[in-house]
Amino acid sequence: MGGIANVVQAELWNGVEGRDWADRPDRYEAMLGPFGARVLDAVALRPGDRVLDVGCGAGDLARAAADRVGADGRVEGIDLSEPLVETARRGAAGLGQVTYTVGDAQTHPFPPGEVDVVVSRFGVMFFDDPVAAFTNLATALRPGGRLGFVCWQDAAANEWMLTAPMAALAHLPPPDPAVFEALSPFGFADPDRVAGILGEAGFVDITCTGVERPLLFGGARTLDDAVEFFRDGIGASLLTSAGPGEVDAALAAVRDALAPHVTARGVELGAAAWLVTAATPAACPLGWSV
Repeated sequence: MGGIANVVQAELWNGVEGRDWADRPDRYEAMLGPFGARVLDAVALRPGDRVLDVGCGAGDLARAAADRVGADGRVEGIDLSEPLVETARRGAAGLGQVTYTVGDAQTHPFPPGEVDVVVSRFGVMFFDDPVAAFTNLATALRPGGRLGFVCWQDAAANEWMLTAPMAALAHLPPPDPAVFEALSPFGFADPDRVAGILGEAGFVDITCTGVERPLLFGGARTLDDAVEFFRDGIGASLLTSAGPGEVDAALAAVRDALAPHVTARGVELGAAAWLVTAATPAACPLGWSV
């Protein structure tokens, strides 16, 4: 065990994608933080719990978990991205119960049975081998340990992922199919597939609950902020191979597409995720065998 199985994702998240998230963690937290809070509520963290945050990114969910488990608990975040883990470490300075590791949760040699709870906020949809990855996470959990994560529903239910990119693509060269596929966050859009993967990995008591809510696009309070977020963040890979005129036309189209979504709170678009919970089987009573 050990090493990086998911080479494609490691390259992406140690490149421009990871650096963007590392440079602007507050904007992504404004977008995704409410979904992470739902995960922590669902797994009912208790003081003293030992928690593993998978795909921890800039560390927001891990720090929020640390607030709930207290000084007697322990929280470890793991992520493929060195830039994001460095950002997470800076943000957790002074939190002695929080550590961060650069690694692949699919292959990382977690000590068996030393974790009470595994959580993730949109960090589990990109595994190279999902069954192997969740089998590894189940090994890290104690008997009766809890798992909770959020993953995106399909594209049609996520207005925030479609509105700006589709407007831009009408004015841009076709994107590299391999990069576009690698970045796709919809691998767990089918809840039956998710349940099947978790069951094969040894989890029980699996539930998938829909979570639909407005999402503050890039944490943007203004339309200008939203266009800038698209240009330098989620739209950067689309704009890379375009000429200046194409970029200008694409960003003008993005502005027009986002304008109807400006609210008193900011630029809000619809988002939909699955909140998934499961558990490892409880230990057999004394004298029983499996």
